[in-house]
Order: sequence, then structure tokens, then C-alpha cells
Amino acid sequence: VSSIAYQDTPALVRSLYPWLRIGLQMAAGELRKQGVEIDTTALPSDELILKHLRPAISTMRHAEDGFHFESHSSLPGGGNIVAAAPIGAALVLPAIAKAREAARTAQEMNTLKQLALAVHNYHDAKKAFPDDVRDQNGKPLISWRVRLLPFLEENALYARFKLNEPWDSPNNRPLLDQMPVIYRSPSGGPANKTRFVAFTGEHTVFPPEGKMSFKKVTDGLSNTLMIVESTPDKAVEWTKPADIDFDPAKPFAGLQSPQGFFLAAFCDGSVQRLSLGIGDEAMKALVTPAGDEAVDRGTLDQPPAPHVAPPTPRAQRTEKYQGDVPAVPARR
Repeated sequence: VSSIAYQDTPALVRSLYPWLRIGLQMAAGELRKQGVEIDTTALPSDELILKHLRPAISTMRHAEDGFHFESHSSLPGGGNIVAAAPIGAALVLPAIAKAREAARTAQEMNTLKQLALAVHNYHDAKKAFPDDVRDQNGKPLISWRVRLLPFLEENALYARFKLNEPWDSPNNRPLLDQMPVIYRSPSGGPANKTRFVAFTGEHTVFPPEGKMSFKKVTDGLSNTLMIVESTPDKAVEWTKPADIDFDPAKPFAGLQSPQGFFLAAFCDGSVQRLSLGIGDEAMKALVTPAGDEAVDRGTLDQPPAPHVAPPTPRAQRTEKYQGDVPAVPARR
């Protein structure tokens, strides 16, 4: 060995990591002015990082074919700041990911708010909810979302529909690709499908026979769901008269998500993030407009309680005694 270099990597990170946290907090303050929230608490603690670090050792030796350099370290570049920059960026990624998720959630909630307002404006004009367009026999032809177009400043698009034909008729089918931006979810999905749907069926605000109005919501407008955001796999063609057929046996069907929440607009126009852990009875109470159930909205956004496994009984240790002196257990 011609030379050897040693660097105390844990000490280096211990001295620089606080500056990374300060920099992120400063950036978060500036982004907050633009309406983007970054959770700086998502950064791991110093102790969590330091326990994975080891000192860096670099050696150089001379051989017949030249010099050979060898390095062993916990960080790329043996602790070199430039080489270790990707590690610092990776530490910030969880906070950035949370900020993006929060921004998408805020945008989706704003979309639900606009849709709820459009339903209210429709009700003020028609004295009823925007029901699916039906033929003379009551068969649904076109979704209620098309009826709502004039109240979303989409009069020109609405005028192109033939309301006496099905959603997939030769005239109406091409309009599927003209889905307004408001029906698109910021979280992504097919270009002509929407995740903003309603619960349909008996004892919902979108019953099979239609003709629903706010005066029939006797449980209270603030206690009854109007529109929800479904999971991506339950997205529907926006002009198709299809939503979520409510099943009391499976009240959360089409709403499950890894985050444990779903977004919903209530009949009073408010929007809230609801927990999947509120229970089946509470969910059924929210869907039914006249079930006379009590609902406490203050508890609806609480995260599901974590499952706690029952304590495992500690195995009893048996010791053998020889007289008054216990036997020494053998080492494995």
C-alpha cells in the first residue's frame, strides 16, 4: 500500500445533516406561499441514518501494471459531498412525495366542490337532482354528468349531444373523447373516464326512478353523501349512465385505497376526506338520505385504528436443580 485515507463518515453526516434540514425548511416556507405544503417531519432522524454509516477507508497500491485504488464506504464517493448528493436528494423525496399528494388531494377536493355547486345550481333551476337521461320506458341513455354540462360552462358541448339517443350512439360516442377537465382526476386515469361518481340504487340520492330533490333528504344535507371519488379501477366513461351501485353488504366497494381514505362531497356542498375505518353502519347512514340515522361528522376523518396483536404469553423457563445450586444452562 502506497497510501491510506480514513474519513469519519458518521461525523461528517452528523455535521452536515442539520444544514439539509434547515435548507428544506426554508424551501418549504417559500413553497407554502405558493400553496404547496411540504411536511419536513418526513425526514428521518439523525440516529436512524447514523446507525447505517461506517467510516470510509481508501487505499492506493502500486503494481507492475500501475496504481490501484480501492475504497470502502457507506456513501458513494467515500463521503465526497458531490458524490453523496443523490443520497441527500433521496432523503428529501418522502417529504416531496407527501407535498405532491397533498396538492393532488386539494385539487380533487376543489373539483368535488365545483361539482357539488353545479348540482345545487341545477337544483335551483330544475327543482330536482340532475338525473340520468332516460327514454320513454325509463331506460337510462346518458349520464347525469351530461345534464350538468350547462352549469359547468360547457353549453357548446352539451348542445352537441342527442339526448334521445344512447351514450354510445354514432352521434354521442365521439363526444366521449371531449370529456371536460373538471371530470378528470389529478391522480390520473383514462382520458375519457371519470372517477367522480355517485351512489345509485334504492335509498340513495340517485334512486332508480330519479326525481330526487333536497327536500327529500330528511337526514340533513350535511349528513348525506352526494358525489364521491372512486378508485381508478372503478372509473367509468363519463357519458355512460354508470356509477357505483350501492350494496349495503359492501358499503365501501369502489372506494378502498392504500391511504385508508376517500374524498366525498355532501349534499350541503361541503367536501371532506372520509376514513375507511368509520364502519359499515356509519357509511350506510351517510349514503341514505332518509334513514333517520345519527352521524357525527367530527369523527369521519379519523384514520383506521391500527390492528394490535394480542400479547404472546412468555414461555416459562424450566430450571433443574441439584441440591441448592441451580444447573448452569448450556450455551448454544
